[in-house]
Amino acid sequence: MKQLARADLFLMMFISICLGQTHVSTPSTSSPANQQKDSVHQQRSDSIKTTQAKFDMISPALFDSFLTVLSRQGVMLEKSNIAAMGILRDSTETDTSQSVFVIALDQSGAPHKNSYTIPKPPNKPRAAKAFQTIQADNKNQAKLRQDGRVYLMINTALKSLWVYPGGLSMAFQDRISTQVLWGVSFLTLGASLYGSYAYTRNMELGYGRVEMMNYGGDLGVAYPLLLAAFCETSSGFRYGNELRGWGQMVGFPAGIFAGSFAKFAGNFEYGDASIMTSTSKFGFLYGFMIPLFFTDLGSREYVSVSTGLTMALIPAGFYLGKLLVGDRHYSSGRSAFITTSAIMGALTGALVPTLWEDRNKEMYAATTLVGHLLGTLYGFEYMNDRSYTFGQGMFIAASAVVGTAVAEAVPLIAQVNAQTYHQAYTALGLVGSWGGLMLGEVLARALFEKSGRDNSKSVSVSFPGLLQAPLIWTLSKGQVKGVATGNVPIVEVSF
Repeated sequence: MKQLARADLFLMMFISICLGQTHVSTPSTSSPANQQKDSVHQQRSDSIKTTQAKFDMISPALFDSFLTVLSRQGVMLEKSNIAAMGILRDSTETDTSQSVFVIALDQSGAPHKNSYTIPKPPNKPRAAKAFQTIQADNKNQAKLRQDGRVYLMINTALKSLWVYPGGLSMAFQDRISTQVLWGVSFLTLGASLYGSYAYTRNMELGYGRVEMMNYGGDLGVAYPLLLAAFCETSSGFRYGNELRGWGQMVGFPAGIFAGSFAKFAGNFEYGDASIMTSTSKFGFLYGFMIPLFFTDLGSREYVSVSTGLTMALIPAGFYLGKLLVGDRHYSSGRSAFITTSAIMGALTGALVPTLWEDRNKEMYAATTLVGHLLGTLYGFEYMNDRSYTFGQGMFIAASAVVGTAVAEAVPLIAQVNAQTYHQAYTALGLVGSWGGLMLGEVLARALFEKSGRDNSKSVSVSFPGLLQAPLIWTLSKGQVKGVATGNVPIVEVSF
C-alpha cells in the first residue's frame, strides 16, 4: 500500500512540474477525444493546484527554516512526514508575500498537498536567499545543542565558593571582615551562576567544549598560585598573597572565557578533550615528583624548582595528550578508563615501597612515576578497539574502589593488627583494586545507559533525491525553466 502511495506521489510531483511549467495554448475547438484527455489532465491539475504556476524547489536542508516561519502562523508540520516543499510563482505572489506548497505523507503513507502564504524577505533573491533571512530572524530561537550547559553553570557556581572567599582573604588579608568577605563571596556565587547562564545562552555547548572551559578555569586558578610560590622562593617577591588572591579571582572567569574558544577537540568530543586535560593535569604529578631526585622536600629550592617545572609541564602534558589522541576519537568511557588506570598506576607505585622498610623519597618518586606511566599505557592499550559509554567508565572506576574495600574487609574481619602487618593491608588493597577494575570492565559491557558525554555526534542520513527523483530527472533534462534552488542531493548527511 505504501509503495503505491509512493508511486502516486512521484506521479503527482512529475505532473506538477510538467503542468506547472507548460503554458496551455490549445485552441478551444478540439476533438471529443482530446477534450476528454484535457478533462483528465484538468482534474489532475486541480487536485494539486499548480496549473499555470512556476515554482522553485526547496532543498530538504532548508526545511527547518520554512517550518519555523509556518509555525509562527499556527501551522505545525512534522519534518519527517514532508516529501517535498517549494515556492509557488503565480498570480498570488506579491512584493511582501509568497506561497509555499508542502507535499506530506499521512499515517497511511498517502501524499497530500497544501499551500501556505508566508512573508517574503525584502530585497533578497527569491528562493536562493530566502532561508538566510529566516535563519537570521530566528537566530536566538534556533535549537542549539547544549548538552553540557547546566553542568558548566553548576560547576562554575560551586567552584566560586572556594575561589572567591580564598582569593579575597589572600588579597586583603586582615583588611576585610569575615562578614564582608562572605557577603561578597555570596554575591559572586550569584554572579557565577547567572553570569554563566547569560554568557552561554546562544552558545553551542557539548561536553567537549565544556571540558575545555572548566579546564581553562582551573588553570586560571592554578597558575597564580604556582607563580606566586615561584616568585617568593626564587626572588624574594613580597606580594605573593596579593598575586594569589587577585590572580585567581581574575584568572578563574578569564580561563573559562578563553576555554570557550579552544578548538583542540570537537565541541562534542568529550573523550578526546578529557584525555588532553587529564594528561595536562598530570603535569602536577611530574612537576612535584621529579625535583625529589635532587632537592630536599620542603626546602625553598624544592618549592622554586617544582612550581617552575609544573608551570612548564602543564602545557607540555596537554600537547602530549593531543598527540596521543591523534586522529582517533576516544569515547567518553574510554577516556575515563584511561584516567582511572593512570591514577591507580601512580597510587600503586607510591604504595609499593611501603611493602618493605628500607625506603626513601627518591624511591617513592621513581615508583610513583613508573606506575603512572604503566597505568596510562595499560589504559590506552587494553582492548584498545573497545569503546565505553561514560556510565560504563564510571562503573569501572567505582568497581575498582569497591574491589579495594572488599579486599580490605578480609583482614579487618580477621582482626589483623594494622601496625604490625600493614604490608598485608597494602598488598590486599592493591590486588583488590586491580581485580575490581577488571571485574568492572567485564560487568560494564552489559550496561547501555548513555549520557550527553556519549553523544559525540548526531548523524542523520536521508535520501531526499529518491523522493524527488522525478523532479531531479526533469531538471537534468532542462524541461523546467526558472528554478532557482534546484540543488537537491541524492544522499544528505547532517551532523
